[in-house]
Amino acid sequence: MSKKTTKPKVKKKLFIVRRTVATVLVTIIVVACIVLSMLFTDMKAMIDDHPELDINQLTTEESSRIFDSEGNMIAEIGYKLSDNIKFEEMPASLIDAFVSIEDSRFFEHEGFDISRFIAAVINNIRSGDIFGTGASTLTMQIIKNSFFVTEDELAPNTVERKVQEISMAIDLEKEMEKEEILEMYLNKINFGVPSSVGVGKAAEYYFGKEVSELNLSESAYLAGVINAPSALNVFKNLEAGTIRRNEVLNMMQRHGYITATENALAQSINLEDQLVNNEDYRANDYIYPHYIDTVINEVTELTGVNPFSRGMDIYTALVPSQQIAIEEIQNGDVVNFDDEKVQVALVTLNNQTGEIVAIGGGRPDEEQVQRGFNRATDAYRQPGSSMKAVLSYALAFENLGYSTEHIIEDGPYAYAGGNFVNNFSRTFRGDVSIKDAVIGSLNIPAIKALEEVTRATSYSYVIQYLKNIGFSDKTAENFSLGYAIGSANFQASTVEVASSHATIINEGNYIKPHTITRIEIEGQDPIIPQYAETNAISAEAAYLAAYTMGEAVNAPISGGTSATRLKQGYPVYGKTGTTDHDATFVNVGIPEGAGKDSWIVASTSQYTNAIWYGYDSSSEGDYLKNPVAAGDLTAAMANYLLDALEPTYTPTAIPRPAGVTSITHIKGVFPYARPIEGMDSSLIVTSLVKSEYATLTDYAAPELDNLATQTVTSSKLFLGGLELNITMTPYPDQDMLVVAEDTKEMSATNASGATLTRTGRRAFDPSWIFGAVRYGTEVKINGAVVETVVDEKNSREVRLSNVQANQNIQVCSFYRWDKNDDIRSNEVCETINSGEASLVFPRFAGLPVSDFTKWIETNSTANYSLKMTTPSRSDQVGKISKVSPDFSNKDSVEKTQLDASTFTVEYFDQEINSANIINQRVSAVRNQFRNKITIPADVDNNATITSFTVGGKTFNASSTGTFLLSELASSNYVLTVQAETR
Repeated sequence: MSKKTTKPKVKKKLFIVRRTVATVLVTIIVVACIVLSMLFTDMKAMIDDHPELDINQLTTEESSRIFDSEGNMIAEIGYKLSDNIKFEEMPASLIDAFVSIEDSRFFEHEGFDISRFIAAVINNIRSGDIFGTGASTLTMQIIKNSFFVTEDELAPNTVERKVQEISMAIDLEKEMEKEEILEMYLNKINFGVPSSVGVGKAAEYYFGKEVSELNLSESAYLAGVINAPSALNVFKNLEAGTIRRNEVLNMMQRHGYITATENALAQSINLEDQLVNNEDYRANDYIYPHYIDTVINEVTELTGVNPFSRGMDIYTALVPSQQIAIEEIQNGDVVNFDDEKVQVALVTLNNQTGEIVAIGGGRPDEEQVQRGFNRATDAYRQPGSSMKAVLSYALAFENLGYSTEHIIEDGPYAYAGGNFVNNFSRTFRGDVSIKDAVIGSLNIPAIKALEEVTRATSYSYVIQYLKNIGFSDKTAENFSLGYAIGSANFQASTVEVASSHATIINEGNYIKPHTITRIEIEGQDPIIPQYAETNAISAEAAYLAAYTMGEAVNAPISGGTSATRLKQGYPVYGKTGTTDHDATFVNVGIPEGAGKDSWIVASTSQYTNAIWYGYDSSSEGDYLKNPVAAGDLTAAMANYLLDALEPTYTPTAIPRPAGVTSITHIKGVFPYARPIEGMDSSLIVTSLVKSEYATLTDYAAPELDNLATQTVTSSKLFLGGLELNITMTPYPDQDMLVVAEDTKEMSATNASGATLTRTGRRAFDPSWIFGAVRYGTEVKINGAVVETVVDEKNSREVRLSNVQANQNIQVCSFYRWDKNDDIRSNEVCETINSGEASLVFPRFAGLPVSDFTKWIETNSTANYSLKMTTPSRSDQVGKISKVSPDFSNKDSVEKTQLDASTFTVEYFDQEINSANIINQRVSAVRNQFRNKITIPADVDNNATITSFTVGGKTFNASSTGTFLLSELASSNYVLTVQAETR
C-alpha cells in the first residue's frame, strides 16, 4: 500500500490564497483607476461648466432695487453706497484678525486651502453637512457671493458648485493680488450695519472711527461679527458680541499675530466702553428703513448673497398705505407717547400668504445707540396674555373636547413648587367659561387649561406646537406652564406673535412670515420663493380660538380689556397682553408689579396687526406707569392700522368649519349633558365645540356616599302602638345637606405652605336641580311601606298604631336627593319585632278624661265608670284626678288583665245650682266661687244678680236649674250676669 503525503496539498492551498489576494488587489487597482478617471472626467465637466470669471462682475457698482407691492421702487442699495476703503488704510490688527478667524493661510494658498478644506469637511461630516461652514477661503467666499445665487434657502452647497467655486477661486488669484482680494472682501461684507455694508460703515457705526483708527479690540470684534451679523450685533446682544470678539483674539494669539499679554489686555477692555453714540451717523436714508432692513436680511437668507454686493431687483409685499400708517404712528402723529424713551414695534401680516405688508421697528430716536434696531423682528419680549387663546385654549379645544362655554375655576393657584399666581385685577371670579376668561383675560383658567392639555398629551406635544406656529426652537424648548400667560421663559418677537395669530385665523395653517415675492437677477430666471402652508392645528380648534377673541372685542367695555376698543363695522378678532416687573427690579427703581410690556393683536379675515409697547431696558423710571392707559394707547394704534387697511379689501367673518357644532347643555357639567326638562333656564347654555366632541349625555344626580350604619330602638306607646327611634351615620359631606349657594370658597397652598382662600362664583351645583342630600327611612310591614320619613335630620321617631303582637317590622334607611328619589345610596335595614300582647298603661292623672276613654276603647274591652270630684280651681276642670285600678306604675300590663278590670275614673267638675247665684249679691258669689268662676269687673260688687246665662241657657228667679262648671270652659269660666242695685 502506498503512503499519502499532505505536502503537495499545502502548496496548492498557498497558491490558491495568493492567487485570490492578487486578483482582489488587481481588481481594486482597476476599479480605483476607473473611478479616478470618472471623477476626473466629471470634475473636468463641472469645471468647464462654471460661470465665466468676469472681473467686472466682482467690482461692479450695480445697485439692487427694492419695489413695493404696487411696483414702485422704494429703495436702491448696493456696493456703490458703501465706503471703498483701500488696503493701505486698513490697520494690521484688522487684517490679522480677519485672516486669523476666516482664512489663516490666506497669504499662502492660491485660492484653495486643501488642508483646511479636508479638516472642515471631516468636522462637517459629523454634523451631516459635508460642505458646511469653515471649508471656504476668503477668495472662495467672494466667488460664491458674486457668481452663485439660488432661490434655495441658504444656497445649499453641492459637489458641483463647490468644485466650481474652488476652480474659479484659483483662477481669480491668478488675476488679482491678495491685497486686492482682501480689500474687495472687506468692502462688500455685511457687518450688521443697518442698510449698509463694508468695513468703513462698520467702523463708523460701531466705534465712530475711520478704519485706520481701529485698535486691536475693535478689529477683533469686526472680524467676528460677520459670522452672524444680526445675532452678534453688540447693540442688540452685548454678551454674544463680547464672547465672539474674545474668540477672535484667541485665534490671533494661536496663529502668532498677538502675544498672550496683548490678548489679555484686549479682552480686559469692556466692549461697551468702545461703542459710541454718534448722532452724526446715518445709514442710507430710506423712507421705510425697518422694512428695507427686513428685506435685505431675507434676501441673504434666500440666496446666500448680500444684495449690496450683487445687483438685483427685489419685489416685496409692502402695501404703501399701511406702511405709511405705521411710520405715522412711530413718528408720534397718531398717539401721544408716554415719554421720549418708550418704544413701539408694529407689524401687519397677510394671514393667507404670510406676507409682511408693513413693519415698524421702533420710534426714531437719535439718542439711542441702537439706531436701525428692528424691534419687530429682533426684540424678544414676554407676550403676556396675548397668547392665551392661541396656546392654552386652542389646544384645549383640540385635545380635551372643551367647548367655548366650558367652565374652569378662576381661583387661587400656585405653580408646583412655586408661588401664587394673580390675575391682572388681583381678584378671582370663581367659575368662568373659556369665552369669558378670554374676554376678561384671566390668568388662572389659561394655566389650568394648558396644564390639562399637557396631562392629556405631553410637554413634547406642546413644544412641537409652539415650533409649528412660528416660535424659535429655543423659546419652544424652554416651555413651562407659565407660557399660558406669556411669562416665564416665553420670549417672542412682534412678528412671531403676529404669525401665531395669523395661523389661527388661517384655519390653523402656518406660513413663514416674509417680505419678498420675487427676485430678478440679470441673466438668471426669476427667483420666486415658495412658502408652503404647514398645518399646526385643526381648522375647527383654530376657529374656536378665533371665536373667543372675537367675543373679546365684542364684549362690553366694562367687562373686558382694551380689546373691546377694537370694535369696527366688520368682525375683528383681538387679544391684549401685559407683563410686569417682579421684585428683582426694585433695586433699579422700578416698583414690584409695575408694567413692563403692553401688547395688542387685532386680526381680520385677511390681515393680522400686532403691536408691542414698552421700554428697551429696565432702567430707573422706565416702566409703564398706567398699564390700562397703555392698553388703550395700543388699541388706538391698532384701530389706526385697521382703518388704513380697510379700503384695500372687504373684511368678513372667518368661515365656520363644518366640523364645528353648536350644542345646548347644562352649564358647568362635563362631559356635557343635555338639559333636564323644566330645569332653570339660567343653568342652560349654548356653546361651540368640535363635532367629534359634540355627544351629549343624560345628566343624572351624582352618586351618593354609602350609609355606614343605622341604629333602631323601639318602645310601646301609652295609647297603644309602637314608637321607633332611628339614628343614621351623618352624611360625610355636611355641606351637601343644604342647597349650595351661588358662591363658594376656593383655596390653594404654595410651596412655602401658605394657603390663600378667596370667594368666587359657583356656576353649577347638583343641588340646584336635585335639592340637598336628605336622610330617608322607610318602615315596612309584610313588605308594604307603612311609613316614610325624609328630612335633613339623621335621627327620627316613627310612631306606628295598630301593630299586632309578635309582628316583624322592617326599618330601612338611606341617603337620597331631596327632589329626586331615583338615586339613593345603599340601604341599611333592620327588623324589629313588636313583642307580646301587652300594653304600657299610661299615667292618666292630670290628663283629660277623653284621653282615658279613647285609650281604653282602642286597646281594651274593660268597663269603667266616671266619678266627679269638686275642683279647687278652674284649671282642674275636666282632668283626671285618679284612676282605679292604676297600672301606670308597671312597665306593662297584660291585655287579658286589662280587659278583666273595671276602672273608676275620678275627675274634676262641679254641679252648681242656680239658686246659689240668683238674688245673691255679686260680692258673695265672687267669694263663693273664687278661682272657679269670674264675674266681669265692671259689675258692681254690691249689686244683686237677677239673671245669668250658661251655654245658651238663661237662669233667673222664675227659671232655675243646675249646670256643670265645665260648661263655662268655653268662656274661660267667665259668667255673664245681669245685676241691679237695690
